[in-house]
Amino acid sequence: MTDPDRHKSVWPTFLWALLAFCFLGLLTVMGVRLLGSDVKEYDLNRAKERGESRVKLAEEAHRELGEYAWIDKEKGTVRLPIARAMALALNDLQQKKVSASRVPVEPPAPAASPAPAASPSPASAETVSTPAPAVSSEPVPGS
Repeated sequence: MTDPDRHKSVWPTFLWALLAFCFLGLLTVMGVRLLGSDVKEYDLNRAKERGESRVKLAEEAHRELGEYAWIDKEKGTVRLPIARAMALALNDLQQKKVSASRVPVEPPAPAASPAPAASPSPASAETVSTPAPAVSSEPVPGS
């Protein structure tokens, strides 16, 4: 009692799976082509907005670094142009007298002396003789 459906070929299943895969690929390609122009337009709009934002930030930074402005009138705090602020800071630093630091510094701890190395005693050392290199009368190639 063998089942006749048991010996069916796997080829029809494989072909249906391949056909479904190709159909999904075709749908993906069509979707990308149809929506592709919208994506490009979106990217161009974002690039334009980023460029405008960068220009706006650069103008704001230039204004803040290059112009005088009140930060707090009640406290008398002003914003100076960066070049003027650096000149004032340089002038202040040049007028200060150079002096020793008042920060207490502890002397470094003394380093521990290394243990003396054991010296071999001449009585216990064995005498090893090494043969002298052989001298040949033939010329050495390359010299």
